[in-house]
Amino acid sequence: MNKPIYISFKQNTDLRGCLTAIDSENILPFDIKRIFYISNLDDIERGYHAHRKCEQILIPICGCFNLVLDDGIEETHFVLNQSHIGVYIPLFHWLKMKNFSKDCIILVICSYKYDETEYIRDYNEFINEVNKMR
Repeated sequence: MNKPIYISFKQNTDLRGCLTAIDSENILPFDIKRIFYISNLDDIERGYHAHRKCEQILIPICGCFNLVLDDGIEETHFVLNQSHIGVYIPLFHWLKMKNFSKDCIILVICSYKYDETEYIRDYNEFINEVNKMR
């Protein structure tokens, strides 16, 4: 099973601002099939699911948040607070997002189309599926 990792994207900064490039051919561990973003967040934690078919990369394009990934054995904690650094989330990792700044916008890059049937939304079901894979 793959491990979650930070991924740093090339950022060019000058007097005009910042440009962050995300090159799927050279940097991403998968081909992009879907992109969406999450905005207007409140103080309520989000996520609480895992994916069977969809790998993801989460990037705070504005603001910051905390990400907790659980592989069924241990939790890994990430602080995402730079717009050129994201976290790769492999398959079968339970995901929780929390502590959003008021200006937080999260870009999500996906390896798979939206398909509700590939989500695991019950933690006990997630643990059972992960244990079967070991």
